[in-house]
Amino acid sequence: MDFERSTDWISFDKLDSAATIDFLSSMAGALLEAGHYPEALADELRISLKSLPTIKGPLKRPLIVELNEQGSRLVKILELWYSPEGLARNLLRLTLRGLIAETIQSFTHLCDALIEKANQGFNQNLFIVKQHTPHAPTLYAAQLTRLAEHTVKLAERLSAIHKDLAIGYAGGYGFQELDQALARSVGFNETQDWGSLDGKDEELKHELTSILTSFAREASRLAATLGENHHQPQLYPIIAWCDTLTAECKKLSSLTFPDSTKLAAWELKRRHIAFTIVQINSAIQATGSSLETMARPETTIFKPWLSSVIINHAALALVTEGVPPNRAEDASQLLAQYLKSRSLAPHEVVDAELMTIHPDLRPSALKVLRLAETNSSLSTGLEPLKMATRAKQDWVTHTIKSVIANTLVFLILCFSGAGCGLKTAPKSDLPDLRPDIPFHDGTVKNQTNSKASKLDQNPLHPKDLSSGERKDGSDN
Repeated sequence: MDFERSTDWISFDKLDSAATIDFLSSMAGALLEAGHYPEALADELRISLKSLPTIKGPLKRPLIVELNEQGSRLVKILELWYSPEGLARNLLRLTLRGLIAETIQSFTHLCDALIEKANQGFNQNLFIVKQHTPHAPTLYAAQLTRLAEHTVKLAERLSAIHKDLAIGYAGGYGFQELDQALARSVGFNETQDWGSLDGKDEELKHELTSILTSFAREASRLAATLGENHHQPQLYPIIAWCDTLTAECKKLSSLTFPDSTKLAAWELKRRHIAFTIVQINSAIQATGSSLETMARPETTIFKPWLSSVIINHAALALVTEGVPPNRAEDASQLLAQYLKSRSLAPHEVVDAELMTIHPDLRPSALKVLRLAETNSSLSTGLEPLKMATRAKQDWVTHTIKSVIANTLVFLILCFSGAGCGLKTAPKSDLPDLRPDIPFHDGTVKNQTNSKASKLDQNPLHPKDLSSGERKDGSDN
């Protein structure tokens, strides 16, 4: 596939392979602790991993599938323990959980940025535009706060999915204690049997797709509203990223789970789903960054006739009378400047003045502005909307704290080195087997956890094959 040759896919492949190594090393450590993992198999795993070309480029197949094809006894044990599909579904759940945590983090950061930006231009007025016609007045702050409110509600729904994904598929019937130890080693809180989780993965993916699609739709609506009211170059990337979001959400919706029990089929689909969510997360972050850098609008007293939408309609009126479009636009802009600089309303200007403002001005342009002046639907007071917007901002700020608290422990584990699926800076008990990641500087330092101290005394911990010395990024 073309995307598998892209830089984004190559980086994703390296990160995903690194997360899979975390998963396997954690499982191996738990089996070793329980006395169910012969030391000879540990050497075999280490040698198999070191022989894979993960440092030079992406594998032709997912790492765990590659190991399985090479006859890895660890992978075979895990297949027997969970079944191939159960093993793949557990990997899928861990991957999705890590990615959803990143999405929640992006959503909460975006909400903070939207509230801050809204407060910077709280009194700026806009029009709600439908079919290129001004429909009703609104506040710039109200539109940004609306997206923030919508986004934090979506973050709450994501938090519920994140909680559900903390449950793994059980395996090894009759070995409940070991099964729980294996689950905890990779980041699950508990396990349930297949009957309890039947159809759950499909439901969670559908809910995730619905949430991301809803965000893309609401972000696109905001971009369209801002685009109708302002002509800022910063709006173009926002609109472009919203289009990217919509396209990636459609792609995610089209990706279905395989009708197969084979590990390879599930791994291929898992990676394609994960890569699509990675792209969506990137688009969400880029949208937020574009909104943050967008210039603050000028604070003005609400005058419908000075809206860019109304001014454009005045220019259109001139075009219908034969004025060239460029000159019609210049003429209508000068008319607006004339009214603004002299604090005049359209009814205070007489037709005879028009020629002194611009030679192409006609009474038809002034008529458009006068209609906006007398249109009660465009002149409604906005004080109630301001009060409602402030109340929504308070709710968003309070709710963000609650959502962050629900995923804070998981995010701490992600950045401290515990296994939690795909993540930006993964850690492992096998540091020299981790693929190089092009956008990371230096060598990844691995923090010691309770399991690592035990692995230091067993063959799973990487050592140089020829000298037996540790290779942890330093020469000891």
